[in-house]
Amino acid sequence: MVVQPLTLNHLPILVNAAPALAKYAEMKYQMEPALIITHIFPDSQAHRSRSLMPGSILKEVNGQAVKTMSEMRESLQKGIATGNLTLETNEGVFVVCPFKKVLEEQIRLARDYFFPLSDTMRGLLATAEKSSWFKLQHDDVLMAHQVPQIIAEGPVAA
Repeated sequence: MVVQPLTLNHLPILVNAAPALAKYAEMKYQMEPALIITHIFPDSQAHRSRSLMPGSILKEVNGQAVKTMSEMRESLQKGIATGNLTLETNEGVFVVCPFKKVLEEQIRLARDYFFPLSDTMRGLLATAEKSSWFKLQHDDVLMAHQVPQIIAEGPVAA
């Protein structure tokens, strides 16, 4: 899942999938920041939930109201201790995902879709590795450290 600060550029792209976004074209709704889900990766926890969709506005992450990326990062970090990731949208959709599965799949998704793990994700992985509920397999640990290098070098044919 990709979450970004909502900008006017998102509206023409996502308004057909999420008509409620049309209100953000009005100036009075542009004064407060908002976080929008712009993409859902196939075979991810968000995709498997069958509840989240591109164009959804995040209201809460791990029970904490979020409107900015820094608030979301803080809420994600605090949520590690619970072992679950909870998301709630403005439409009242509530999703609970096992944090372990979300973190494990980030390594695979980064490899499969050729994107680097963000500093936030690396920090979450490092924090989670210290917890009792999360242990990466040796190959996943190696992959977590190699993803940026693999992306820089491009895909390798086997």
